[in-house]
Amino acid sequence: MTNFVYDENGYIDVRRSGAVEGENVSGFFPKDAKGFAINDGLYLVDAETLVRLTETPVCGNGRVKWYGFHTTKSEISTSYFDGIIPVSKLHDPVYMSMNLPSEATTYMKYRINPSNMYSASPDFRKVLSIGAIYKAEDAVIDDDEEITVCLGKINVILRTKDSDGWFKENEQPFPSKPNHIYYLPWRLEWDRVDAKGNEIPEDERRPVKPGSITEDRLKEFNDHIEIKLYGRDFTGRASGDDRVEGSVLHFWGKNALFEDGSNILGVVISYEAWLKEESASGKVAAAIGADWRTGENKIRQAFSGYNHRLTSKRRTVIGHNVGNDIYDEIMEPEKIRELIFGKEGEK
Repeated sequence: MTNFVYDENGYIDVRRSGAVEGENVSGFFPKDAKGFAINDGLYLVDAETLVRLTETPVCGNGRVKWYGFHTTKSEISTSYFDGIIPVSKLHDPVYMSMNLPSEATTYMKYRINPSNMYSASPDFRKVLSIGAIYKAEDAVIDDDEEITVCLGKINVILRTKDSDGWFKENEQPFPSKPNHIYYLPWRLEWDRVDAKGNEIPEDERRPVKPGSITEDRLKEFNDHIEIKLYGRDFTGRASGDDRVEGSVLHFWGKNALFEDGSNILGVVISYEAWLKEESASGKVAAAIGADWRTGENKIRQAFSGYNHRLTSKRRTVIGHNVGNDIYDEIMEPEKIRELIFGKEGEK
């Protein structure tokens, strides 16, 4: 049993209590502690402990990291996320939105953690907010179970080389009407190659087209839209094709337009999401990202955020492309939160 050492605030001083860098030191962060002092080092913790630290009083000059964090450092992105969290950032929801472990694993297993993909470049003329709802991999959903996805306010927030800080480029009361469920893997939509990448002869192709969401399953309100779906929509069984392994409800906001993409210093996307049925809580997850588009409408993804489990409580999903290495230089977290939540603060 650890003999904890406490500081003058009654917080557990994890270093003086014996925590060692490079090891999983989650045991030095008990649930019933008043708070923690984290100094002079980088300490590895499990996912549950890291999330709890965002809700607990913490002080010090140290850093923490979920020991399972990994992300693809893309050669086509100039900034990236490394999962290293200074104590001063633990209660910054904008920073943490791209450094927390995903709350759920979905069909897109390779996107467990946030990542930057393509940096801004002169060829880009638009940035488009995107969201996606997937079945949580550990969820059991009956074919006839009703799950109503509710989507609220969606924002595109930008900072450019010419702007005086961050500004809201556009906002909608809810995303553009989602009309389709897309079946996975994506290659089935065209069925041009098989799972090994071999070309399929044209006369043997069996494309799986997206499933239509009929108008009677869509309800618009002043501040949100409701999309009535069934378990078979989320599992992909609605396709009737045994090659389908999953599905995704995709939705988009409005394009933000500009003349030269290299003028964009940062992009923040947010949207609200929740489920109408309490019984469905935890069964699906929301992802977030943004697409760059050129004048010829070629698409390059700017970033991908982490997966948020949805419940019947409205929550705001946030993602951005400002990596940890340039966060202090580019970000204005208080301003970003005001632009997302308003002066009244987070809901």
